[in-house]
Amino acid sequence: MDAQLDTQQSDRTQKITKQIVGVVAVIVIIALAVAGGWQYSVYRENNYKAEASAQYERLLKQIAENKPTEALAAAIALRDQYAKTPYAILASLFMSKAYIAQKELPKAQAALEWALKENKTTAFAGLITIRLARVLIAQQQYQSAIDLLTPLLAKDQKDDEGATYVAGANAYQGMYHYVLAEAYQASGNSQQAKSDFQKAEKLLANDASALQSVVQMKVNNLPMQTEVKAGTRIESAAHAKK
Repeated sequence: MDAQLDTQQSDRTQKITKQIVGVVAVIVIIALAVAGGWQYSVYRENNYKAEASAQYERLLKQIAENKPTEALAAAIALRDQYAKTPYAILASLFMSKAYIAQKELPKAQAALEWALKENKTTAFAGLITIRLARVLIAQQQYQSAIDLLTPLLAKDQKDDEGATYVAGANAYQGMYHYVLAEAYQASGNSQQAKSDFQKAEKLLANDASALQSVVQMKVNNLPMQTEVKAGTRIESAAHAKK
C-alpha cells in the first residue's frame, strides 16, 4: 500500500515538474523572442539613421560642388525616404531655399509648412516659422503671415506703458515682431507696423548685429498716419518726435 502511494506521489511530482519545465521553457522562448525583436528593432533604427546621415552627406557634397539641380534632388530624396529623422527637416529647409532661388514660392511654402508640421525640436521651430512668414509675405499673403506669428508672441509683451520686454524668454521674439511688422507694413497698416518694429527694437537691444539699426531705420521711414478719435485729431509720424 505504501509502495503504491509512493508511486502515485512520484507520478504527480513528475507531472508537476514537467508542467513547470514547460512553462519555464515557454517563458524563456518568449523572452528570447522579445529580446531578439528589440535588438533587431534597434539595429533597423540605427541603420535607418546611418542611411539618412549618408544621404545628408551626399546633399552637402552637392551643395559644396555648386550643383543646385543635383542638390535639390538629393534633398527631396532625403526628406521623402527618411522623413522621421532630423535630417529630413534640414532637407526641407534647403528645398525651400532652392525653390525661392527658382522663384517657385508656392513650393517653398509647401516645403516650410511640411517642416513646421513634422519638426519635433524647438531648435528649428523659430527659424522655420520666420522663413515661412517671409515666404507668405512675398506672396502677398499678409494676413496668413500675421496669423502665423501672432500666437507666438510672448504673453508678457504688452502695449501698456512700462511693459517689460524679456528677450531671453524666447530667442526669436524680436524676429517675430520684426517680421510681423513687415507684414503689417506691406498690408498698409503703418501704425501697427510701427508698434511691432518698436517692440522688435527693444527685444533686439542687445543684438550685436546690424539688425537693430535696420529696425530703427524702418521705424523712421514709416509714413505719417492721421486718425480721428473721440473728436480729437491725433497725428503720429514715425520720424517725428514731440
